[in-house]
Amino acid sequence: MIICKGLDISQKIQSVEDWKQKCPPAKGDDHWHKGKSAMSLAEYWIKYKGKDMIESIQQHDSFRNLTIDICSPEYATRFDSFRQRRVHDLVAIGRSGDDKVCIAVEAKVNEGFGNGTVKAIYDRAESKRQIGKSTNLPTRITGLKKALFIDSDRQEISDLQYQLLHAVAGTLAEAKNNECRKAIFFVHTFETNCFEDKDYDRNKKALKKLVYLLSKGTIKEIEEGKLYGPFTVPGSDFIPSDVELYMGNIKSKM
Repeated sequence: MIICKGLDISQKIQSVEDWKQKCPPAKGDDHWHKGKSAMSLAEYWIKYKGKDMIESIQQHDSFRNLTIDICSPEYATRFDSFRQRRVHDLVAIGRSGDDKVCIAVEAKVNEGFGNGTVKAIYDRAESKRQIGKSTNLPTRITGLKKALFIDSDRQEISDLQYQLLHAVAGTLAEAKNNECRKAIFFVHTFETNCFEDKDYDRNKKALKKLVYLLSKGTIKEIEEGKLYGPFTVPGSDFIPSDVELYMGNIKSKM
């Protein structure tokens, strides 16, 4: 497995210091602290090479032979025609049997999934428009809903965390970019001195809502360490409709 910047093997990352220098947190140094998700992810991958996550994914019948070839932190993916991209905490490209696999990792300790639900973000953006401020967010959100859900007007979609929508969109778009047949969105929580059960439970509940909708209501509960899928989505010019989507989450002690 090669850890590098921008999926470019000439930009290898061999230490936590390399990681920070070459791929600093998208939100700046304020997010690089011992016990928080950005540094914990770096420490974990440098030391363990994704071991817990890979073993968890391998429990699923579709990924018994999963191997990772290359991975990159802070990797940006375009998922629609607008400027701002999805920045994955880590993207990994590998194989399982004959299938090429893209894994997008979202690292957590006590952080939530962004700063609001789909409805809250949409309403704030519409309020800006009404006072003459330019924003593409309402158009982007409408496009994401149509690309990810057959019944895009379903009320429960508005209650999802917006970060989860563009995370899944970015995961599928990156799978397409790398000609992968399978895509996995994986939430990896690190139990550090900053971890609290209430934060993990909140995030698990948010992820469960998304899995419920993608499964068309067939999956009502999710378990740590279990991979769910495959799901497919309607798609768009950037988001493929023929890539199998899976989701999972685990905790690792640090």
